[in-house]
Order: sequence, then structure tokens, then C-alpha cells
Amino acid sequence: MDFSIRELFRHQSTILGHNRKAHFKRWIIENAMGFALTLGSLLAITSGYWLFSAGLVTIGTVYLFVHYINLLEEPFWAMTHEIESFQTIGACVERLTEFRNFKAEVVNGVGVEIPSKPLSLSLRVYLSPTTEGL
Repeated sequence: MDFSIRELFRHQSTILGHNRKAHFKRWIIENAMGFALTLGSLLAITSGYWLFSAGLVTIGTVYLFVHYINLLEEPFWAMTHEIESFQTIGACVERLTEFRNFKAEVVNGVGVEIPSKPLSLSLRVYLSPTTEGL
């Protein structure tokens, strides 16, 4: 019993370590995407302001700059989630490959012959010295 609980805790600690690494990687990817999209919006606003101040574009063109940058946000997040799905698929394939390479400890072969007829059942009653008088 102690062995199985110890192994369960060991297995759970391994899973926890992998989960922490995965969540940290996801956090980095999401922050990098958020930073890139924010930087793109800031560049669109500042370049639009600079071009509008110079009289090279109208305020409608500046709006389109910002609007188009914001339209790119959804496909970028969708692409990020697709990359996460590919990573999950890769991990599943790796686990399945390990499972296919698993060698069975018990090999089929010659063993005890089991008769094809129904097996007999015998019942033995054991009476302890304290229950004999009942």
C-alpha cells in the first residue's frame, strides 16, 4: 500500500512539473503575442498621427491603419491556438509511440490448461473456537 501511494505521489509530482512548464510556455507565448499586437497598434497610431500632422494622409486613413491592425488580432490569436493544438498532437503521438514500443512482461504461451467445461466450486466452512457454541 505504501509503495503504491508513494508512486502515485511521484507520478503526480512529475505531472505537476510538466504542467508548470507548459503553462509557463503558454504564458510567454500569450504575452509575446499581446506585446506584438500592442506594439503594432501603437505604431499604427503614432505613424498615423505623424502622417496626418505632415498633411500626407487624412484622418480616415489613420482610422483605417488602426482598424486594419485591430482586424489582424483575431487571426493571430487563432494561429497561436492552432500552434498549441499542434504541440498537443505532438505530445499525444510521442506517448502513443512509447506505448507501441512497450514490451509486455507476460508473454502468451504454454501455461495451465483450463478445461472447457464449467469449473467446480467448493465451499469450506471454518469455525473458530469462539463460534463453535453458537
